[in-house]
Amino acid sequence: MQSANKTSEALSDVVLLVEDEPLIAMTAEMMLEDLGVRNIRTAHNVAEAMAVLDETTVDLAILDYYLGRENSVAVAERLAKDGVRFAFASGAAPMDLPESCIGAPHVMKPYSLRELSKLLKS
Repeated sequence: MQSANKTSEALSDVVLLVEDEPLIAMTAEMMLEDLGVRNIRTAHNVAEAMAVLDETTVDLAILDYYLGRENSVAVAERLAKDGVRFAFASGAAPMDLPESCIGAPHVMKPYSLRELSKLLKS
């Protein structure tokens, strides 16, 4: 019975997706919708992500680490400070993580529906 409740909770979560590649963002949005997420906020850079965080309570964030000429560390640090669950997504390694972000979940791109499902349930 608890797992059914967890699934119901996951469906009402607000997920912040930070991804600079439009095709990857669109694919991730569709995968999250397939998993039952109905409130997805997408940002394409750090400034957009911070604006979302200023106006919305987020339950989970999936952060592309490399965002063109910037990275998502500032967003991750804000999420960590606010106690929001987040994971990094990257097609390349390694990532230079500050101490506050070490231990954050990491999924390699391209990620699968199964990997996103695990993030929602964790």
